[in-house]
Amino acid sequence: MNRFWLKRTLNKTLLGLLVLVGLALLSSSCEKSNGEIGAGKFIEDRPELGEKLSFNVVSYTTNWDSITTKNPVSVALGNLNDPIFGKLNAAFTTRLLLSKLSPDFGDSTVCDSVKVR
Repeated sequence: MNRFWLKRTLNKTLLGLLVLVGLALLSSSCEKSNGEIGAGKFIEDRPELGEKLSFNVVSYTTNWDSITTKNPVSVALGNLNDPIFGKLNAAFTTRLLLSKLSPDFGDSTVCDSVKVR
């Protein structure tokens, strides 16, 4: 009977302790009032978060001499005159290779058109 009484007392004590810890956690996790934080920072429902700063920004782009690309899907080509960023020129250079080192075109061959794919 002594064991039963001890076990029952420990269960009640443990249950009481768990309820106490649960209430403490529940009461400490409630949202606290922010009070007057931010009061006076709104004028006619618009936030005023400090003085307005303005300054000039100077930016520029630099031309790169060349970029090596292998089998690009698309390349930029042409001129663009943007009212904000200014004039942009884009070009590319390619190298064409023949299928043979020295093909024979005959004596009276004239190239009248070239088709590039």
